Amino acid sequence: MTLLLAGRCPVCGLDLDGMAPPDAVVAVRSLPRRWRGAFARAGDDEDTEALLRRRPPGGGPSALESACRVAEVLALLEGHVRRTTVSEQPDLSPADVDPGRVASCAERGPEAVLDQLAAAAEALGAALDRVPPGAWLRPATLDGRLTDVRGLARAAAHEGTHHLREAERTLQEVRGRPD
Repeated sequence: MTLLLAGRCPVCGLDLDGMAPPDAVVAVRSLPRRWRGAFARAGDDEDTEALLRRRPPGGGPSALESACRVAEVLALLEGHVRRTTVSEQPDLSPADVDPGRVASCAERGPEAVLDQLAAAAEALGAALDRVPPGAWLRPATLDGRLTDVRGLARAAAHEGTHHLREAERTLQEVRGRPD
């Protein structure tokens, strides 16, 4: 997995370069509410949990698996933010999410998954709140690419937003009708 650290996402359209650090923090903190809203809209007339577990016909993760992936990425990035604010240009571990952890997470119910995502977003939001004003540009290397704390915050905002949009599309596909 390669995190988008800058630029505009060609899939979801989010412009990371135009995102100031406070905007990234707000975006990260809004993720639990936005994911809960998407999951609530998913099951207005069917078994919500079954719908959230269903994978799209063309392949790819279920909406529940996407939420698990986001929770894992947010937790990973929270550690990266903490490390970058206290270390001199750390070489951060790859931004890979363990598929086993995602699968294990997705075995739980939607509320437990959403709670995990909320806890990860809150921990990352708290870590970002503690970044001193002059430390947003502290450099780090992630997956062989130079970035900074600002890039990590933007990547978190993008991951949550991008995969939420994918999950919403997945839910439309598995229901067989547009919203």
